[in-house]
Amino acid sequence: MASASVLQSESATGFFPRLARWCEQQVSRPGASVAAIAFVVLWFVSGPLYGWSNAWQLIVNTTSSIITLVMVFLIQHTQRRDTQAIQLKLDELIRVNSEARNELISLEAKPETAVEEIREAFDELREEVEDEVRPRGCR
Repeated sequence: MASASVLQSESATGFFPRLARWCEQQVSRPGASVAAIAFVVLWFVSGPLYGWSNAWQLIVNTTSSIITLVMVFLIQHTQRRDTQAIQLKLDELIRVNSEARNELISLEAKPETAVEEIREAFDELREEVEDEVRPRGCR
């Protein structure tokens, strides 16, 4: 079904997705944690040198806020992409399994009422299965 022309190569993606993936890979390394700790230590040590001034606090707070804001957007982008990929893989598994319920394909895009109905159906199914596997003396 899926041909090579449908699937984009890594080189065909745009600048922002490549930047987001690169940043994700960099900040998930131990060195990023060390850098963050070093930043906090440097901030704390530099406080007395600048007399704990308002300008010193403003620079540190602004820098950390900008870094945090950018990281939130980068993380959101990579998580959204990963979630979409997982959903598509699950949809394909549902599609090729003859016993699966095809109405579960793209469930995340359906109205909340439809999702709730399916969740309730699965709750009932779970209760039935639990009753079947529960030891007879525990009922």
